[in-house]
Parts: sequence; structure tokens; C-alpha cells
Amino acid sequence: MWELIRSNIELRNLWDLQLLFFFLMIYVLYLIATGPYKKDFTGSTKVHPVKKIVFFIGLLLAYLGFGGPLYFLGHIFFSVHMTQMAICFIIAPPLIIYGMPRWLFQAIPNVIRFNRVVRLCKDPLFSLIAFNALFSIYHLPQVFDFMMVNYHLHHLYNIVLFLTSLMTWYIMLQSNRLSNLQKTGYIFGSGLLLTPACALIIFSSHPLYATYSNPEFWAKVMGLCVMPGTHMPENFYDMIMPLSLVEDQHLGGVLMKIIQEVVYGVALGYVFFQWMKKERQDEIDGVYPSVHNN
Repeated sequence: MWELIRSNIELRNLWDLQLLFFFLMIYVLYLIATGPYKKDFTGSTKVHPVKKIVFFIGLLLAYLGFGGPLYFLGHIFFSVHMTQMAICFIIAPPLIIYGMPRWLFQAIPNVIRFNRVVRLCKDPLFSLIAFNALFSIYHLPQVFDFMMVNYHLHHLYNIVLFLTSLMTWYIMLQSNRLSNLQKTGYIFGSGLLLTPACALIIFSSHPLYATYSNPEFWAKVMGLCVMPGTHMPENFYDMIMPLSLVEDQHLGGVLMKIIQEVVYGVALGYVFFQWMKKERQDEIDGVYPSVHNN
């Protein structure tokens, strides 16, 4: 399959170099902010090299999802689309948030003009509902097909969805607005809110999306996905489709749910570890208060 794609599709359609430059610039600014200009941020502390590596991995995964072959293949296979969505909105965001020091994240409202919007997004309930609602609405058949043939709206929607996912993971992993017990419930709640969208896809007995089931509609979608002047064989879709439409659809829903459960499970473990760490520190402070008061 990959050989067929590589022989028929130019590399410029598989890799977005402009987006690659954008993500590289973000990482360069991150290194500058956490390095030589760290002292200019209130409450700044040294950032461990591991966090810088994790931040880079998060950006790399986001790029592979938004600007790599996964984005192109997601227009052909629904299962790849759901894998791409899982990488962009479930896996990459917590890595980016973990690698970003809290003092740098808290400085963002002071750097950009829309600080009120940022503060609204940092509200736990708003972020929880916004991300899961946007994700679920996106996968309603009529909305999905509409987005796929509206290039600019499609990208704008993905940007908003990515930003809300970042805010949701910030609240899960770094925010002080929730206790560790509340964060545990927050993670469970987020997982539950994603379940209906996955269930709709997994248990459907027929193809839901014209993007994948209607060859003429699919050709229109691909016309917006590839660069102008790209020639694709008329039977390209049939040449590379290894599963039936319903099987591919079911696989996509299952992959999304499995990845979501695994990542959220890791997040729960991280929150629980931080909880226990804080409890032990509180016990030490209670037994030896003078050590920390001097």
C-alpha cells in the first residue's frame, strides 16, 4: 500500500514544510524562554532537560499528525484519521503541557492581547465541555463531511480543537485550580464525554461519512488535500483500500478509544503519584516543621 502511495503521490503532498518551520520556531522560542531569557519571567525556575525533550516530542507528534503523511492518509482511511486525531489531541498535548513549565504557561496571558480568552479557557468546566463537545460535533457525519470540503474552516476548527485540548490537559496536569482528587474525577469525566462519539462510530452498521463512501465526494476532498497540479489515478481509492468501509470505520473508533484509555490511564497514574508525593511532603512538614521554617 505504501509503495502505491509513494509512487503516485509527490512528497510535497505528504509533508507540510511551512508547518514544520512553524513548529521549529515554537521550539526555538521555547528554548530561548527557558534558557537565556528565563530570568525575565516571574517565578521562573530551571527546566530539567527531560522536560525539554518531552516538549520537543510533543511538538514532533503534533506536526506528524497535522503536517505529515498521517494527515494525507487520514483523507483516505478513516482508521488513520482517528489515529491522527488521537495523536494530535490525546497524545501530543499532555507531552507539550508536561514539558512546559508552569511559570511560562502562566505568562502567556501577559504576552498576548486576548488574555481574557485565555483565562476563560483555563476555567476547568469550560475547557472540559469545549474540547469534548467540539470533538464530538466534529464527528457527526454532516459536520465531518462539510468540514472536509471547506479547507479554511477545517483548519480553523482543528486549531481551536487543539488549543482546547491543550487547556484541558493543562488543567489535568498542571493547574492549581483543582485538587488531585478533583483532577482524578476530571480525567474520568473527560474520558466518559468522549465515549458517545466513539460508540457512534464503533457500533454503526453502515458507512457514516460520504468522505470515504462516496467516490465523487472523496475526489473533491482529495482535490483540497493535494497540491495543485497533482495527478492521481482514477482507481487510486480502490487500489489502496485494504478493508471494507464499515471495517475501517469500526477500526478507527476502536483505535481512538484504546489510545484514549491508555493515555488517560497514564495521566491518572501521574496525578496519583503527584498526590502521594504531596501527602508525603505534608507529613514531613508536619513532623519536622522547624526544618522548613528556618
